[in-house]
Amino acid sequence: MFEFASFLFLVKAFPNSLLYPSLYGLITTLAAVIGSSYVGKLVDKYPRLTVVRTSLMLQKLSIIASSAFFYILIRNGSQHPIQNNLLFSGILVLGCLLKLSSTANDIAIEKD
Repeated sequence: MFEFASFLFLVKAFPNSLLYPSLYGLITTLAAVIGSSYVGKLVDKYPRLTVVRTSLMLQKLSIIASSAFFYILIRNGSQHPIQNNLLFSGILVLGCLLKLSSTANDIAIEKD
């Protein structure tokens, strides 16, 4: 749900360009493609309950931090372009973390 909402928030924050939502989708998908094998190895290495708890915690924390960044980004508008780019970079990193932790959760639950 939040993954869809983040695209809408980016369109609201950058109304004149679809570059930022496109970059967000591309980079988070690339992170999932590149990092999913490592995440799968972690799921095999550690107990499933620990992996599920950790991935859920990371998901919730990344959503909370992303929401705070989106709030600041939308509230300030285009007044500070450097700050907007830094916030967008933070949102990207948190989006990648969200995607990878969601992948870990899916692998741990649907493994057998």
